[in-house]
Amino acid sequence: MKTTLIALICCLALASATLTTLEYKQKYTDVTSGNVPITEELTHQMYTAFLQSYGKSVESDDVDRYQIFAETVKVIAAHNSNEMKTWTMGINEYSDRTEEEFFEHFRLNENNEQE
Repeated sequence: MKTTLIALICCLALASATLTTLEYKQKYTDVTSGNVPITEELTHQMYTAFLQSYGKSVESDDVDRYQIFAETVKVIAAHNSNEMKTWTMGINEYSDRTEEEFFEHFRLNENNEQE
């Protein structure tokens, strides 16, 4: 009983420390808008929060998800800071995936049409 209670308290503490996806986007909006410099430390903080917010875990495959995520953050910030763009990009559950993985996941062909 005591062990179960301690485990429950730990789970509640972890759940309250995890940002929702909306809170995540709000917390890092200055980064994704290109208003603050993107540092390695900030990117690591964002990635850790990303994993928690989107319920992901680090996979043991050969692909370095962090590097893909870091590059995605740079692309998003560059896009959003360009005043000529008419739409904004943002972090989502696919931000640690390559474009090829995204297309494969949704079974899109080269013409961006669903099969």
